[in-house]
Amino acid sequence: MNWPNDYWVNALAPCDSPLDPTGNPTHDTLSMEHVGTTVWESVASFYGAAAFNSMDQTDCWFGAINCQSGQTVPDFPLAYMENKCAPVPPATDFDYMGVEIDWLRQLWRVRTANGINHPSTNDMLNWIDIAPNFNLLNGYQALDQSANTVGGYLNAIWDANKAINGIDW
Repeated sequence: MNWPNDYWVNALAPCDSPLDPTGNPTHDTLSMEHVGTTVWESVASFYGAAAFNSMDQTDCWFGAINCQSGQTVPDFPLAYMENKCAPVPPATDFDYMGVEIDWLRQLWRVRTANGINHPSTNDMLNWIDIAPNFNLLNGYQALDQSANTVGGYLNAIWDANKAINGIDW
């Protein structure tokens, strides 16, 4: 996808994108971005987390971030965007925005909840792949519609956790 400035939405600290030495915005797991970009980055982080964490563990680590829902530290609360960020003016809410840490936790929760009835990693990737009309601004809506289509445990876990993890924008 070729989206200009796809990650930079000029958010305020602590949800801004740090600048490199030339003044260009850089990537940060905690920076607020357009939700389509956030979803793709989170899928990559989720895949890495799935490779290096066992579903049977009581936690999940991806770098310095705990990606297990329900286990937080004060600096990285659940629903990080809702608890740490401010909407980017002139917006008054978080429509079309996301933070990678929230989406990583959501994807990990969908993958690991319900013990033996959880979706496989391939189930997860297939669900993401069939998201209709996915674009820069509709990542949540596209995956929500796709979860409804897939149904079953995946949709039940998705629905039960999307507000908890703050990705339902």
